[in-house]
Amino acid sequence: MKKLICLLAIFLLCAACVSGVSAFTYDSDAVVNPSGSLSPGETVTASMIITIPKGSITSAGSLTLTSDLVDPIWTYDIYIGSDPRSLDNKGYGQKFTISGWSLDYGDKGTLEMTISVTGKVSNLGISPITVMSILQTPSPSGEFATYSTPNQIVYNPNNYESDVASLESRASELQSRITTYLNYSIDVKQAESYLTTAKSKISTAKSYGKSDITNAYANIEAADEQLDKAEYFMAGSALNFIKYNSDKIKEDIAILEEKGWKNEAALIASSNQGIINLYTLAKATYDAGSVPDVDTNLADSFTTLAKANGYVESANSNPLAGILGYWWILLIVAGAVIVAVGVVFFLKRRGGSWDELG
Repeated sequence: MKKLICLLAIFLLCAACVSGVSAFTYDSDAVVNPSGSLSPGETVTASMIITIPKGSITSAGSLTLTSDLVDPIWTYDIYIGSDPRSLDNKGYGQKFTISGWSLDYGDKGTLEMTISVTGKVSNLGISPITVMSILQTPSPSGEFATYSTPNQIVYNPNNYESDVASLESRASELQSRITTYLNYSIDVKQAESYLTTAKSKISTAKSYGKSDITNAYANIEAADEQLDKAEYFMAGSALNFIKYNSDKIKEDIAILEEKGWKNEAALIASSNQGIINLYTLAKATYDAGSVPDVDTNLADSFTTLAKANGYVESANSNPLAGILGYWWILLIVAGAVIVAVGVVFFLKRRGGSWDELG
């Protein structure tokens, strides 16, 4: 019985040790060169170091390497600690599998692998691409591990003209919006600076053209970034003015109500509530880092404020106008008073009493 208990304890201990073994880990991301956007036909390399804990891979497992590069060549070196065990290994293809059998060193120590890939970007302009992916399947405890380099955009020369035209259209629209904002007396100097830089980048991109697509698109991306910054800045400025105008409208509403201009106050309050609702939605979008559509609401806030100011000006110059807005009530009351006075006068002239009216 004691032997059975001991054997069971040993079995449970071994199971615990195996279940605690994880799949591969890494301290640093892969180094990709070039790391940004790519051009068709461009040569790209990527390299990284992974650590495979002792006993975390067996002959039943595998390490699968994949790449979107054309005809990639893989190289990998295996170390146990600092001791080199297998160097200058090579593999080929967009999917290359290293069998667990060649990585199973038992309990000799933790493996450290340097994995590299070199290949060319497809001339078809496929985008985006992943230069390197690593998948371990599975560890003795059933764990999977995976790693992929960030997606990278591939410039497509066939899109060059349309991309430049799109940027020029955005720049023209932004210039028009800046003019409108200036008419509202909104400070857009920062947006103008972004726009100026964007136009310069677009011009530089056009000077490179398709003959130097890499530098052309480097400037296209820079122009796009400047336009994004300008649009975001203008959205923030618009939101500030919408909030300011809405607060001023509320002040006008209070004045109108105080002076008895109830109908006008209600009309303005309804319009202002719509402005506030759209402002709240746009502000949430802006705070999340996106550019909301604010131009229509901005224009409405100025229009509604002008109307509210006009009502207030009229109320201040003609205090009775608000009361006279209820002319029909006043007319009824006045009519009733006239009738009552007439009856009294009639009775007094006749020297009679109220009973005569029956």
